[in-house]
Amino acid sequence: MPHYYFDLRNGETFSKDHQGVELQDVTYAQAAAADLLADMAKDLPCEIVEPSGRPMAVEVRDSRGPLFVLIFGFVRRDDNLSDGLDRHSEMRRSGGGRRKSS
Repeated sequence: MPHYYFDLRNGETFSKDHQGVELQDVTYAQAAAADLLADMAKDLPCEIVEPSGRPMAVEVRDSRGPLFVLIFGFVRRDDNLSDGLDRHSEMRRSGGGRRKSS
């Protein structure tokens, strides 16, 4: 069975998954990523000071490398959604600030 890793990003905090989990296929990995992201979103504080600046993401990879990224974030009505996604992409390319191992 394929082995998948679920790296977590919350704003500038990054937690790399060193253990991973065996799942039947990428469809199961997508469902697992959605569950993880939903759990992260549930733990958000009721009042968010800068909603557009703290995207949360689950970055899924296998032994060959990255497969997909599932992103959750708040975007104000006056913000452009693509701006928030561009900031997330730039953060991933630059290493994303502080790294925290889990």
